Amino acid sequence: MKLQELIVTLEGPIWSIRNFEIEGIDVIDRVEVAGDAQSAAVTVKDLPVSPDNVLNIFISLGAPNGSRYQVGVSGKTDEDPSRTIAFNVPDLVVRRNGKLVILIEQAI
Repeated sequence: MKLQELIVTLEGPIWSIRNFEIEGIDVIDRVEVAGDAQSAAVTVKDLPVSPDNVLNIFISLGAPNGSRYQVGVSGKTDEDPSRTIAFNVPDLVVRRNGKLVILIEQAI
């Protein structure tokens, strides 16, 4: 499967994004941080998804303990552009050592 467009948003205080990968592709240079540094987004076009149709997203960031985050994912497939993919991963919290690792594996 191929995604026509995929948008991944990260809501929460953006201190330090150390790693950002979508389907094994390093997209850290495509991260757009909002002016208030309270959100960031990555848009990828023509993204091939692994043959198992599981979307893999990996984010590693640094922030003070207790910082809270939410990841939002939305996109459209090439096969049926009217079909949208959308889900959220809420309530992610930095617990120790000022680090948060987010691994999302979602069947689409």
